[in-house]
Amino acid sequence: MDNQTKIDSMPLLSDIEMQTELLSEGGRGPVIWGDVRSKLRDVYGASTFDKWMSSLVFVAEVDGSVILATESKLDRERIERDYMRNIIGVWTALDPKTRPVTLVADADLPVDLKTLAKANRASQETSLQSVAPLSVVQSDEVEAEDFTQGVDLTQTFDTLVVGESNQLAANIARKVAAGIVGPVSVVLFYGAHGVGKTHLLRAIKHDCAVQGGKKSAVYMSAEDFMLTFVEGVRQKDTSAQRNRIRNADIVLLDDLQLITSRAATLKEFFQHLRAVIANGGKVVLSADAAPTRLECLDDRMRDDIQGGVVVEVHRPEIEMRAEIIRSKIEIIQQDFPEFELEEAWINLMAERLTASGRALYGAVRNVFAGTVLANKPVTEAAVENAIRLIVGERRAPKIDTIKDVVAKFYGITKADLDAASRRRNLAQPRQVAMYFCRELTTCSYPLIGFNFGKRDHTTVIYACRKVLERKEEEPDLHEELAKLQHQILDDPRNQQFT
Repeated sequence: MDNQTKIDSMPLLSDIEMQTELLSEGGRGPVIWGDVRSKLRDVYGASTFDKWMSSLVFVAEVDGSVILATESKLDRERIERDYMRNIIGVWTALDPKTRPVTLVADADLPVDLKTLAKANRASQETSLQSVAPLSVVQSDEVEAEDFTQGVDLTQTFDTLVVGESNQLAANIARKVAAGIVGPVSVVLFYGAHGVGKTHLLRAIKHDCAVQGGKKSAVYMSAEDFMLTFVEGVRQKDTSAQRNRIRNADIVLLDDLQLITSRAATLKEFFQHLRAVIANGGKVVLSADAAPTRLECLDDRMRDDIQGGVVVEVHRPEIEMRAEIIRSKIEIIQQDFPEFELEEAWINLMAERLTASGRALYGAVRNVFAGTVLANKPVTEAAVENAIRLIVGERRAPKIDTIKDVVAKFYGITKADLDAASRRRNLAQPRQVAMYFCRELTTCSYPLIGFNFGKRDHTTVIYACRKVLERKEEEPDLHEELAKLQHQILDDPRNQQFT
């Protein structure tokens, strides 16, 4: 049942019923809503809160569901898209009865509830005006917090799954939040999309927020920074952004690579970075590549980053993937306790889905949607289908893909794999590439040999045998090949439907 259907089915409330609703135990709703508003203002900052959530009002509890209303349908759509998840999260944390929350526009409310919404909003605005002088006195502190769009209250250190792949990054992030990183002024977390870099930055922001103002932290995506800077330039005034960032103790910028191609925006950010550091603050960045591979950074910018701490965040290993899946199941079980997956199915997903934590959550959601939401039992077939939805009907990698991935892994070129040279630093990667061509494709020995400088099939047979022998004798090689195989299979060129 969608929101509008719920509203249409609501009984009209008399004035007496409304008063009874508001004064009952459930009628603590307005008080809880006041606490929710305060928390949201702290998290998102004054500017974002005042623009999108100030007119959002508690209406009533109807049939066990809390009704919130916006003044316009445009506001409802924006809040539903960008903020509703966190609003529900805060409400659930503060409401002893953890009632579900429904969001509607005033125009969609029944007449009685529309009247109540209008009255509650007027009372809410009066309450805000009565504390306005305090907000003015504290304006400097608020400005330092006022750049927090997109902070997800579910992305905290408590909900972060830690394993070998992100242990170092998690430890450093916690120390940044606690203010015990010593002389380190800049931290860069880099890694592939979906490995948890954003979670680390938002967890730092969250920790600073719950510490009660001991440290001010500004979280922003690169897109947020760019859009705000461009708008400031258009209006010939970038002072608001400058003050927000430079007054903060910790500045958190997500997806640095998105602004590296914009010279003016990049220069502006690094000016802020240097100012924050000069004031004794810390800057934490995330990017999809190491500083040496970020295009358009000049030498000084790279020095600014490399003079700090650079930490790579890897894709989760199989044990960590299983733990991530369990944690996502627990999140869904908070609202749907009947949703369960057998341990064997969890292990199957962890083994087959070698992608990011975000993709793992997507797989869990797909199982949930295809079973519980569809009123069907949770089965192994549903799990298999969810896996297929994430990885597609993955085809075998092409020889060219294998050569490309292996060459990059060992720091050589594809031409080196075809060359006649027998130097060890070229011969061993060539043997590994031939081995994977045989293991991961249906290509024959002669065809593989032809694609490696027109070599004879006996050369390929020898290469495969040699790699197998080395796997038995060299434990490190076994791990190296496993990592390389994951990279080959995860290559986007394989993720196509047949």
